[in-house]
Amino acid sequence: MKKIFTLILMLLPLCVFAQSKESNQLYKEGKKLYKAEKYDEALTCFQKSDSLNKAQLKPTTKKNHRAELKVADCYEKIASQANDDRKYNEALTFEKKAVEIRKKVLGEEHPEYAGSLIVLACLYADCGNHTEAIRLGTLAMELCKKVLGEKHPYYAVSLIELASIYYRVGNYTEAIRLGTLGKEIFKKVLGEKNPYY
Repeated sequence: MKKIFTLILMLLPLCVFAQSKESNQLYKEGKKLYKAEKYDEALTCFQKSDSLNKAQLKPTTKKNHRAELKVADCYEKIASQANDDRKYNEALTFEKKAVEIRKKVLGEEHPEYAGSLIVLACLYADCGNHTEAIRLGTLAMELCKKVLGEKHPYYAVSLIELASIYYRVGNYTEAIRLGTLGKEIFKKVLGEKNPYY
């Protein structure tokens, strides 16, 4: 009995290594599919990789969340496709999942989380829920300002996206104010010759 127990203890790291190898293969396959814009298939690979990582790695391990963040990326792409097809409820469902993953993994004071909020705000604007769109767009803009500062291009993007939401609502004064502020930040930070200006 003691020999069997010793053998099991010796083989256990090999099982974990095999899972890690499988997780890495799934992750690499998911990246290829993602690059090929096959987001549903990539999502499946990343979800399986994430599941294996969660089973074998400590929660504090950096690799533990890499596949989970790619799951969020897939959700966002699928949401965008659904929005293009005017399937707004589906788009909102997938984007909310992306936002939740980024909030959980990266925290509320991270630019990627703020970026997800901007995308979600735009989706709400597309389906006519302007109150929620403005709330989320304002939150994203405030997070960008707090985390990145007022001179960061990402903050300028958040201002311009919020301006477009205000434009849809018909509040042209606020749309012009925010859009102009965003444009001025781009001009100062990137220069007039930059294509993003």
